[in-house]
Amino acid sequence: MHAYIFRQDTNFRKAISVPERVAIALFTLAHGLTGSSCSAGMNRARSSSTEILHEFCYIISKYFY
Repeated sequence: MHAYIFRQDTNFRKAISVPERVAIALFTLAHGLTGSSCSAGMNRARSSSTEILHEFCYIISKYFY
């Protein structure tokens, strides 16, 4: 799963690590939270949390279901 979720660092910002991306997605799914609620608890932007959740669900459904 690491290969599908991994993102590289850029000159402008550090990428969110794979374990943190998985944690954000699982936390959001487990608690039924919205993107803004989860992002506040994880100190991430709402758009990042939402994008991570969508990517995670897509990868699970495409490659593991």
